[in-house]
Amino acid sequence: MVELSTNILIIDDDAAFRKIVEMRLRSFVPGLNLIQRDSLSKAREFLKENTLDFDLVVLDEHISDGRG
Repeated sequence: MVELSTNILIIDDDAAFRKIVEMRLRSFVPGLNLIQRDSLSKAREFLKENTLDFDLVVLDEHISDGRG
């Protein structure tokens, strides 16, 4: 049996919000691979260096270094 993972990227500058979302997602998503970044610039760097496909992206619309 192959276990599938769910890839989720959270981009938000609020650490408390990221933690809440992480806890909720982990409670009902098996095989969760969660990547978190606290700025758009860090997320862009990660995406340039990785070819991971994401099933869900949670993006802060009013993040400090841009607009989601």
